[in-house]
Amino acid sequence: VSILDGNGTIIGDSHLSREEIKLMGNQIDRPEIKESSNSGIGFSKRFSPTTNTKLMFVAVKYGTAQKKYYFRISMPLDDFEKERFHQRILLGGCCIVTLIVATIFSLFASRHLISLVEMNKYFLKEKVAERTQQIERMRNIITQLTVCRSIEEILEVIPLGASKLLPGHSGAISLFHPSRDKLEVAATWKREW
Repeated sequence: VSILDGNGTIIGDSHLSREEIKLMGNQIDRPEIKESSNSGIGFSKRFSPTTNTKLMFVAVKYGTAQKKYYFRISMPLDDFEKERFHQRILLGGCCIVTLIVATIFSLFASRHLISLVEMNKYFLKEKVAERTQQIERMRNIITQLTVCRSIEEILEVIPLGASKLLPGHSGAISLFHPSRDKLEVAATWKREW
């Protein structure tokens, strides 16, 4: 980390002693300083003879219009590459973990959906079987009614069929008296009326 005055002279550095700072030349012509002088921030990649490595420099201009300074940070490019490599590894690891979690979640979700479908399928089969039995009972009642020759036979068939068709329910059949002024219970099932 270096601090430069407005003329480009180093006035402080985190890695250099005062004697080494005095030996450093004026830095105003350095690309990062020129760029930060114009736009407020400047970047540069170059070989540094001071540290004998290739560095990335970032300079920022700060201060007032009368008195300006530059704050410059340098970092070895190898460190950038290492950091980039670590970030790629971290990002790749996050992606792999995300894929694994998504796969496990979708596996559980699909199993849950399959179990729901199977359960609904089972209930639908039971309903179809129940409805089929009801239709068969109704067909039997209708067949028996078609062969009946009198109202007495009909009054015997209906209670038997109704108790099978409507289990758990009671009922009655009433007929109007020939005088049409009275309703008489002719047949019952499950209980008396």
